[in-house]
Amino acid sequence: MSVEPSLIALIFDGCQSKGVVGFTVLAVGVVMIVLPGPAFIVIPIGVGILATEFAWSRRLLRKVEGKIREQTGNTEHNKKSK
Repeated sequence: MSVEPSLIALIFDGCQSKGVVGFTVLAVGVVMIVLPGPAFIVIPIGVGILATEFAWSRRLLRKVEGKIREQTGNTEHNKKSK
């Protein structure tokens, strides 16, 4: 009895695949800026996939997360004091 590998395991098998999938999702998100679609959801997903392999993407994700926390007033200090 052989076990079929899942589609996700095939897609994310190796760093080249993660890069290709991440850049593809990111490109689709950028296209959705001018076409109808949830670009503000798809672009961070693409960056998140890329962050699993690339340091620049990880830094970008942390920077954006910090800006969002700063704008919403949701910092670690505020969480502890509540």
